[in-house]
Amino acid sequence: QDSVLSRVRDLVSAPESTPSSAARIVDACAAALPNEEFSDLLQTANIEDHTALYWAIVNDRLEAFSALAGAISEFSYNCYSDLRLACMITNDQALFAQL
Repeated sequence: QDSVLSRVRDLVSAPESTPSSAARIVDACAAALPNEEFSDLLQTANIEDHTALYWAIVNDRLEAFSALAGAISEFSYNCYSDLRLACMITNDQALFAQL
């Protein structure tokens, strides 16, 4: 689980992350853990007190956000709250409205 979290962290925050590889990286991470465990990992505030999805929005990694969001079958209340906060910080009204 630690190695998956490390790869997800790099995907949403590392400057050298390549957007086109986001789906491939997420698929590899998802294959390493059971679906529910991977979904929980993505929705836990385990990267500087926020979710990976929060950092994907804040760091403008939309390909990563889409790939990560696709791995979650049902979003938790806390995850939605974190996503809304990210949208407010980045002034992303369109994504905020979709949530």
